[in-house]
Amino acid sequence: MRMAIILAATDKMTRTVNAAFGNAENRLKNVQRRSDEIARNAGRWGRQTAAVGLAVAAPLALAVKTGMAFEQQMANVGAVAGASEAQLAEMAATARRLGSTTQFSATQAAEAMEFLAMAGFGVEKSQKALPDVLNLSAAGAIDLGRAADISSNILSGFNLQAADLARTNDILVNTFTTSNTNLSMLGDTMKYVAPIAATLGIEVAEVAAMAGKLGDAGIQGEMAGTAMRQMFLRLASPVRMARDALGEIGVTTKDASGNLKDMPALLAEIGQKVSKLPTAAQASVLKRIFGTEASAAAAILTQKAANGELLTYIDAVQKAGTASEVAGKKMNTQRGAMLMAKSAGEELALTVSDILAPAVTAIFGKIAKAAQVAAEWAKRNPSLTKTIVVMTAGIAVLLTTLGGLALVIAGDRKSTRLNSSHVSQS
Repeated sequence: MRMAIILAATDKMTRTVNAAFGNAENRLKNVQRRSDEIARNAGRWGRQTAAVGLAVAAPLALAVKTGMAFEQQMANVGAVAGASEAQLAEMAATARRLGSTTQFSATQAAEAMEFLAMAGFGVEKSQKALPDVLNLSAAGAIDLGRAADISSNILSGFNLQAADLARTNDILVNTFTTSNTNLSMLGDTMKYVAPIAATLGIEVAEVAAMAGKLGDAGIQGEMAGTAMRQMFLRLASPVRMARDALGEIGVTTKDASGNLKDMPALLAEIGQKVSKLPTAAQASVLKRIFGTEASAAAAILTQKAANGELLTYIDAVQKAGTASEVAGKKMNTQRGAMLMAKSAGEELALTVSDILAPAVTAIFGKIAKAAQVAAEWAKRNPSLTKTIVVMTAGIAVLLTTLGGLALVIAGDRKSTRLNSSHVSQS
């Protein structure tokens, strides 16, 4: 009887303890579930908050980066042009105005200004020339900096002024839109022939027309430039072989004052006289007058000049207003609209950057000052600095090791829980 009572009490106690442990285990599971839920919510909130933060910060960071790039480019322009602070501000305003109203960005406009300044354009001339350079770039479908380089080189080569840029650009556009050439090819041609042509009084329209006719025959770029340069030099100062050949066909290259005759007229006269010779003699005369390398180009140009085609083309390439007209047509497209929007977007970024600039400058200034103070302290305390560096490296290694161990333990625990779950289910 007494034993039965003891067994009943023991059984009751066992049930009580099991219930207690069961309740505790359930509570722990509830706590774990709530902890996991809180962690998930916290992670979700953290990711959402981070995403919002990035969404807000990214445009601001981009604006600051855009502002820095434009500021640096204008500093480059100012250094090359020797501009004062007031002049540089005026040039920056011009670049931004054109950047916000054309398919070119303000930074690209500033790059073009730098090329113009490198070519000797002053502050005022660079600003006046910039719109014409933009038109040339758009019409020629070429990089803005390259367009500025080409146009400024041609002006310098022909001893022209900034006021002549619009007319020169019209000549170039008229040429490459009506012949087998492009703007880059014409730039390469002019690079070789322009200084000599200018010295001899040959105008840019005449040289461009000749380049166009040579381009139609496949003589383009540097090849055309070197050929015309040799032709002009051989006519201006004929070697003995050239003088003899010219004498045979009855042509003189200079007027009574000793100046070189008008080049289109001189080429026409040579072409007309040579055309009366047998074909073999024609090639021989042209070779002796102009040299072997330039004889092919000379054959083309003397023929075009003799039949009046060259003179007609010289008039045609001088049509005014072509550069802006072609530029407008080429940019009146979806791509043109996209570039316009992009340029306007950069102006917005620059405006935001202007607002943020004082704060950004102050922050970087403080960072630089703090870094300088830390560097000076490190120099004065090399031993302590070495100790700190070693300790920091050691702590980093220790934390990395502990983190790895924690990941291993967590993986083992997860594996154990999964195994227990499978056992209980079975």
